[in-house]
Amino acid sequence: MQRSLASLVVLLALGASAASAGILLEADYAGQPIRLELGQDPTRALATVAGSRYLVDVARGDVYALGGTAPKRLRAGAMPDPAPTPRFALEQWSEGPVVAGNGSTYNVLIIDERICGEVLVSPWMAPFTDPLVRSIELLQRVDQRLAAPARESCGRIGFGVYASNGFPLLAGFKDEPVFKVTQLRFDHRPPGPLFVLPIEATDCSATRC
Repeated sequence: MQRSLASLVVLLALGASAASAGILLEADYAGQPIRLELGQDPTRALATVAGSRYLVDVARGDVYALGGTAPKRLRAGAMPDPAPTPRFALEQWSEGPVVAGNGSTYNVLIIDERICGEVLVSPWMAPFTDPLVRSIELLQRVDQRLAAPARESCGRIGFGVYASNGFPLLAGFKDEPVFKVTQLRFDHRPPGPLFVLPIEATDCSATRC
């Protein structure tokens, strides 16, 4: 009961500040540093993947590559899923440790009766971090450095699978972590102009540009 009340207090506090603050996520995915920023509009995210900058339009499923002489619009939502979701069960087994200052629950990913991953998640964060999850899923379609690594007998596991029971703070295997949060803040205040969609952008597909 005490834990539930504490979570409720946090949720109310976050909800009260949602209109004026955003979210900052810094993490490592498959050896690549990623940074995601959300502003007042949760349908847009500014992303940096190992130095490459993107603006993600979560609502339309578009990703704008901001490097180079002109922005490039990638129709990520229409591209094939590089890691189709296998038949799986993400089961909560116990309480987990603190990761990057946040409490967690310990979950085990099971595919065809095989253990294919361990995930430390924060369930209460799910309503607030859904745009982060969707942004990473879209980025996985356009940036090969974020391609889901394959594991023998388990295949490729897309990021969304890890987020089934809450936002993942640490995911992968004990001998091979795939995703690890280093910083997650809900009081981030990025400048609004960062999230303005480019007026002109070159349209690209999965095979050109």
